[in-house]
Amino acid sequence: MKKVITYGTFDLFHKGHYNIIKRAKALGDYLIVGVTSESYDIERGKLNVRDSLIKRIENVRRTGLADEIIIEEYQGQKVNDIIKYDIDVLVVGSDWRGKFDYLKNYCDVIYLERTKNISSTKLRSEGIIFNMGIVTDDIKDNDFVQESKYVSGVHVERVFSEDEKIAEDFCSQYELDSWWSDYDKFLSDVDIVYIKCRQSRRAKFIERAIEQGKYVISDAPVTLSSDKLSDVHYGMGGRRQVTLLPYEKVKPYFDEAGEPVRYGRFGENLLVEGLDWNAIVEGSKFRCGDVLLEAVKIGAGGLASDAYKGEKVCSPMEPWFVFCQIIEAGKLREGEEIKQVR
Repeated sequence: MKKVITYGTFDLFHKGHYNIIKRAKALGDYLIVGVTSESYDIERGKLNVRDSLIKRIENVRRTGLADEIIIEEYQGQKVNDIIKYDIDVLVVGSDWRGKFDYLKNYCDVIYLERTKNISSTKLRSEGIIFNMGIVTDDIKDNDFVQESKYVSGVHVERVFSEDEKIAEDFCSQYELDSWWSDYDKFLSDVDIVYIKCRQSRRAKFIERAIEQGKYVISDAPVTLSSDKLSDVHYGMGGRRQVTLLPYEKVKPYFDEAGEPVRYGRFGENLLVEGLDWNAIVEGSKFRCGDVLLEAVKIGAGGLASDAYKGEKVCSPMEPWFVFCQIIEAGKLREGEEIKQVR
């Protein structure tokens, strides 16, 4: 009887897990599946396993393919299991290629090709698993692909490079699902982007990924330009924002407090007079010199808001605040005319 053994965490059980168990079963007459314990996962650095050991064992059992299920509890257990169970074949995913060659002294070691693009749409929409892509200009992965295997729910699936040959070679070397030289197409099916290209190109790729609503990880430094770094940081929360405050609504509260209206009192917020505040809606645009603003929110939550906690003068004004994003940047000067252009 030919005995086969394979191991895995089998967290968030998916088609890729099922396929490797099925293919391992086909290589012999009797299949043993080792499921890692919580303590062993912690020991080897896999800290975010979602499913309990009992659930992971049950998911393996439900495949109907395992003749026996054991628990992998410590480093070095594989060689002991191979001897104990008189194993003929050890099956491992190809993403671990070479790591277990030392066990060829005890049995055959077969590395099976991984199932590509296995991330379930439903699980991704629930934020349980994430597709990751890498932006690169060389074929080194900085151990990122390998280390991602210790993070449950993260699958490195695709690579982008402006050099098609590099993208193709990287994809082949690390057995990814696809390679791209079109950045927007690359971004279309990833949730997280790791940017490891030369420093002069990073900010551009970061900004575009953020615009597309992606999570971004980047090598440092992002940029050597302080202005560019500021732009990138603002981009992480959308476009840079300012708030329009109605001068005619603010002034009575300063008068009541016996204080003059001090310009700059509200930081980057702009004191404005003469606009028809009742005609402003979300999407309204304003032109002031070189600057173009667009209203994205009217009011800061009313009197119950604590957006300006402690500002007694500000609080009654919150329903009148007009939060704007900067569409076209430029310099503003005191006294410049501002017009609602749409």
